[in-house]
Amino acid sequence: MPLPDGCHLEGNELVFYELANEETLANEEGLYEHTCFVACTNALRPLGGTTVKRFDYPEIELTEALDWGGRLLTGEAIALYREQGYLMCQLRLPVAPMGGPVPEGAPERPADHPATS
Repeated sequence: MPLPDGCHLEGNELVFYELANEETLANEEGLYEHTCFVACTNALRPLGGTTVKRFDYPEIELTEALDWGGRLLTGEAIALYREQGYLMCQLRLPVAPMGGPVPEGAPERPADHPATS
């Protein structure tokens, strides 16, 4: 399965370019489940938790546009997202190929994780 739009592999991290509100970003379990699902369906082994990196919206004219992880954002759209409380962010999940050995020091899945039950 190909990686979804707005997602790519950067070194040993799966990086998702997102626009999200604080409520969504506060749901750490939901973010992990989402990023882990994408990793696993693309033969990548998660090697830790999902981290969130926030970015300030750039100041651009309403008619200008920029690329955010493959998504074209106009100045007008940025103004609307800002008003609605959405943030520019990246979700980052450390990963390794499923077929390879688990790197030394990689965190183990918690015993109470649903996939270990």
